[in-house]
Amino acid sequence: MRKLLLAAVAMLTLATPASAWTDRLGRQQPERSESEVTASVGINGLERCHDTRWEYYNPVESTCLTNSGKPIKVIWNGGAGKVDALDDGDQLAVMNLLPSADAPRVWKYSHTPAGQLPACDAAEMIYWLAGSRRPLGAVLGNPTLMGTINGKNMCRANVAGYIVTYSVELMDDGRWWVQRTR
Repeated sequence: MRKLLLAAVAMLTLATPASAWTDRLGRQQPERSESEVTASVGINGLERCHDTRWEYYNPVESTCLTNSGKPIKVIWNGGAGKVDALDDGDQLAVMNLLPSADAPRVWKYSHTPAGQLPACDAAEMIYWLAGSRRPLGAVLGNPTLMGTINGKNMCRANVAGYIVTYSVELMDDGRWWVQRTR
């Protein structure tokens, strides 16, 4: 389903002329040039970038295409104008907000195939832990599995300096349920 959605976004991106892209206030938004994308994202080969989600007049999400035509979601760090994460549908790469000598510069998380129980450090859990207003980089390091109880993964994560515990459970219809335990 996720790949079908990404394919639909790619087709829509290819079929829509640049002049038809508008922000939420109806203003036309031009494509970002390849040099702008390379300078701000730091990755060569991204092109045809369009801001796809806005908050408080600042772009917070863009969709770009690679040279091969694969869409990549670029998640911006609010109004700071810096990249928070890149998501290609298979893997989520999140910038480490507190880099140190022993920590990687980028944390990488894999997406969970449909119908499977997500791991504590799956990309879906990072989105859930970060919430709607916090940068994804606020999830510090990899969430850990504390144990399994009755088919539920009991997990623990450090989110912006606070320890969050949560459970992840697979439902009968193949969806999963996440619940904060304290």
